[in-house]
Amino acid sequence: MSKNRIKINNLSIRIGSRYFIKDLDLSLKNLDRLAIVGEEGNGKSILLKYFAGIKDGEFDYKGMLDKSGSIGYLPQNVENIIGSKLSAREFLIFDEVTSGLNWELFNNWSLVEEESRKLGLSKVLDRDTKYSNLSMGEKVKLNLLKIILDSPDILFLDEPTNSLDMRSIEFLEKYLLSFEGMVVFVSHDEMFLQRVANKILMLEQLSAGKECRWYLENVGFEDFVKEKDVEYVKSLNRFFSIGRKRRSALRKINDVKNKVRQCQENIQNCNERRIMNKKMRNVVAVESRIKKQTNIKKPKNEKVLPIELKEGMSRGYFEIGLKKFVINKKKIFDEFDLKLNSGEKIFIVGRNGAGKSTLLNKCAEELTNKQIKYGFFSQNIIAKDCIDELEKNKYSLMGRLNMFESEVDLDWKELSNGQKTKLWLIYLLENNNLLLLDEPFRNLSIFTKKEFVKVIKKAKQSMIIVSHDRKVINEFADRVFILSDGIREIFRNSDGMFY
Repeated sequence: MSKNRIKINNLSIRIGSRYFIKDLDLSLKNLDRLAIVGEEGNGKSILLKYFAGIKDGEFDYKGMLDKSGSIGYLPQNVENIIGSKLSAREFLIFDEVTSGLNWELFNNWSLVEEESRKLGLSKVLDRDTKYSNLSMGEKVKLNLLKIILDSPDILFLDEPTNSLDMRSIEFLEKYLLSFEGMVVFVSHDEMFLQRVANKILMLEQLSAGKECRWYLENVGFEDFVKEKDVEYVKSLNRFFSIGRKRRSALRKINDVKNKVRQCQENIQNCNERRIMNKKMRNVVAVESRIKKQTNIKKPKNEKVLPIELKEGMSRGYFEIGLKKFVINKKKIFDEFDLKLNSGEKIFIVGRNGAGKSTLLNKCAEELTNKQIKYGFFSQNIIAKDCIDELEKNKYSLMGRLNMFESEVDLDWKELSNGQKTKLWLIYLLENNNLLLLDEPFRNLSIFTKKEFVKVIKKAKQSMIIVSHDRKVINEFADRVFILSDGIREIFRNSDGMFY
C-alpha cells in the first residue's frame, strides 16, 4: 500500500470578510474516511474542492496543502459538459487530460463490464445511451464507475449518494470500506455516514455568519454527535458554574471595598489613611484578577431552529390515473390508479433509470389536465419558474429560516443547493394542497433534514415523494411503491421497517 497523505496547515478560506474556514490544521493517511458535515452554505463543497486541487476565483485562500497520491473527484453537479456530447461508453473511456481515448481501458473492456454490473449499469452500456439522456442517478453512477476504473489513491466525493438507488448506495458503502486508500467526502445521508466515516470534520457558522468554527474528531458519526452534544453541555455548565463563582466572589470583594472606603472617609490620621489607601489598591487588584480569571465567553452552538410554517393549506382527497407507462421502449404497466387520502405521504422507490422521475412528471401532467393545484419539487431546483417565484418571497422566507444577513443579499445562483432547497420546500409547503417531491432531502444537512421531516410529517398536504433515503422512508412513509418491471406496493416488515 502506497503512503498517500494529506496535510493542511493553517488553512483559511474566505469571501470578502466572511470566513468559511479559519486556521484549519489537518493530517490524513491511508484508510482514513473523513466526512465533512455542517449546515447548508457553510463551505463543505468549497473545502472539498480545495482538497482536490480546485480553487474558486471568488474565494481567498491562505495556508499550506501537502498532498501525495493520485486522486478521483466526484463533483456534486454531474451535468458534465464534455459528457453531454458523448455516449455512456465514450464517456467512460474518454481521457479528459489528453482529450483522447483511454486505450488501456478500451483494450480491457471485460473489466469495464465486470465493474458496471456491480453498479447496475450493464443495460446503460449495452444500449450505449447518450450521457445527456441518462437519469441523474445513472449519471452519478457512471461518474463513480469512471473514478473506480481509474484506480486512484485518494477519493474526494461530494454527496456521492445523491440520487443513487439503495442497491448502489449499499455497493458504494462496501466499496469504500474495502478501499485501501483515503476517502474524503461530503454527505447528508446519516446511515451512510454511520457506516463509512471514521473521522468527522464539522464546519459551523456562528454569530450570524460573522465567525466560523470547526471540529475535528477521530470517531464515527454517531459517536461524534454524542460527544459534541456532551461537550457543549459540559462547556455550558462550566460557563454557568464559573459565572456563579464570579458573582459570589465579586459580591464579597465589593463588601470589602465598601468597608475600606468607609474607613477612608472617617480616618483623619495620615499614616492610617495611607494604610487604607494601600489596602484599597490591593482589593482593587484582587477584583481585577477575579474578573480576568473568570471572564469566559458563553459557549456558542450552531443550532438549527425549528421551522415554523404559515397557516397550512386545506386537506384534500386526490386520485391520479396513469395509462401505459413506457421507459426506454419497455412497457412498465398498462395502467395505474393512485389514490391519495387526506394528508397521506406516498413514496416511490426503485433502481436508477427505472423511471421514477418520469412517473412523477406523468402525475404532474395528469394533475394539470384535471386543473388541480399542486407543487412540484424537481431534482433540478434551479428551474426558471422556481427562481421567479422565490424572488417575490425571498426576504420573507429567508427571515423565517433564520438565514444570515450576508446570505439574504446573495443572488439565487450564489446560494448553495441546500439553501435553495430549503427556500423552495418552504414555499411549496405553504402554497399547495398536493406536493410532488423528487429527491427533496438530497441537499439538506442532517440537522436541517430532521427539522423538515418533522414539518412534512405533520403537514396537512398529501404528497408523492421519490427518495432513496432509507431513514426517512422508515420514519414516516404511509405507503411505498417500487417501480421495477411494473409497479407494486411494498409493506413494512415485522420490525415495522420498509428497509
